[in-house]
Amino acid sequence: MALLLDHVYAFVPPDFVDSAAFMAVSEFGLRASFGREHPGQGTANRLALFPGTALEFLWLTDADEAAGNPLRLDRRAAGPDGPDPFGLCLRGDLGPALRERMTFHPMPGFALGGLYLAPGWDDPAQTMVFAFDTQEDLRPVSLAYPASLFEHPGGFTAMDQVTLSLAADAPADWLEALDGALPTNLRVARAPSGAAPELHVALARNANANAIDDLVLPTARGQLRLSGV
Repeated sequence: MALLLDHVYAFVPPDFVDSAAFMAVSEFGLRASFGREHPGQGTANRLALFPGTALEFLWLTDADEAAGNPLRLDRRAAGPDGPDPFGLCLRGDLGPALRERMTFHPMPGFALGGLYLAPGWDDPAQTMVFAFDTQEDLRPVSLAYPASLFEHPGGFTAMDQVTLSLAADAPADWLEALDGALPTNLRVARAPSGAAPELHVALARNANANAIDDLVLPTARGQLRLSGV
C-alpha cells in the first residue's frame, strides 16, 4: 500500500533567508514566511505550505549540535564528497514489514515518539528518506497553521508531482526497501551519466494563473527545480 508524501526538503546555505535565492522563491510566487528552529538537531527551516504537503528549505545553524545528534545532518549540509542535499518524508501506516526494514529514531517530546529511517539514511551520498508511522491526519491544513500561509501569490494550490532524479551512479538503498510503498505522486528516476541530481517539484496552480518559467535553484550538489502546472 502506497504511503503519502508528507514533505520534501532541500538543504540550503545558512544565509538563505537573506539571499538572492530566497528572493527568487518569493518572486516565483511561493510564500515561505513560516519557519522554526529544531532544538538538538542543529538546523532551522522555512516552509512553503500546501493543504496536504510542504516544501522545506533546511539549513544548518549549529554544526556541533548537529554532530551530536544521531541524525548527523551536519554531514548533509556540506562535505568534501558532495552530500545529497535532498530528503523525502513519507506518512502512513508502515505495517510490520516496512518497520522491520527501517530504523526507528526516537524523538522525545515528538507526538509520534519518533520516526522511521529508510536504509541509507546514514550515508550522505544517498537521499535521506524517513517516515511518520501514523494514520492520524497530519496534513498541514489539519494542523494549527494560519490560513494565510497557504495563500501563495503565484496561485499555487498543491504539490502535484515530485520527481527525484538521482545521479546515475548514486546508491539508493531505500528504493528497494520501499518498493511498492512510495507515494503515487512521487517519481524516482536516474539522471543521465555525469548529470547532477535534481529534485523537481511541480506545483498545481489556480486555473486563471499566468504561465511562468521554471525556477532552478542550485544546491551544494545538483539543483531544486520548481514549476507551475
